[in-house]
Amino acid sequence: MGLGSIAIETAKRLQPFGSKLSYFNRSRKTKAEEELGLNYLSMEDLCKQCDIISLHLPVALETTGVINQKLLALMKPTALLINTARGELVVQEDLVNALINGQIAGAGLDTMYPEPVTLDNPLLNLPEDYQYKLLFTPHIAGTTRQAFEKMHRTVWANISTVSKGERPINIVNGV
Repeated sequence: MGLGSIAIETAKRLQPFGSKLSYFNRSRKTKAEEELGLNYLSMEDLCKQCDIISLHLPVALETTGVINQKLLALMKPTALLINTARGELVVQEDLVNALINGQIAGAGLDTMYPEPVTLDNPLLNLPEDYQYKLLFTPHIAGTTRQAFEKMHRTVWANISTVSKGERPINIVNGV
């Protein structure tokens, strides 16, 4: 779901495996369809037909909670959900229910909502008999050299700012 630059790179990496690649995007991308052999489907048909649903959407009003009970119920019981985009895209309680009820086979999540994750998150409290259906990664795939260098500069800028008695930028915990 979504066909931005990350989704296109994902499709390129899947091609050598002989994967049949389909996508949904709010606008069709015929050039990418031709170059990558992509099949355009509605969001509902994508969920009904695909074995793996990989999310590549930004957080917006229309995408928040897009993966919900309605779409999860359309997925194959053997399907996998992959979210490397944003945690807000998935209604986490609905995903828990889909995993427990066997609506989908499993999920791989690189991100959850909120981040940092809280201990009461329903995904962290999946019953033990179903925990094997869920894989978490630490949402660090975007840590490129350029991103690391920017983070490094920001840390040192914040140290300088705090040493002057000023408020640092990018405060996460509201301190």
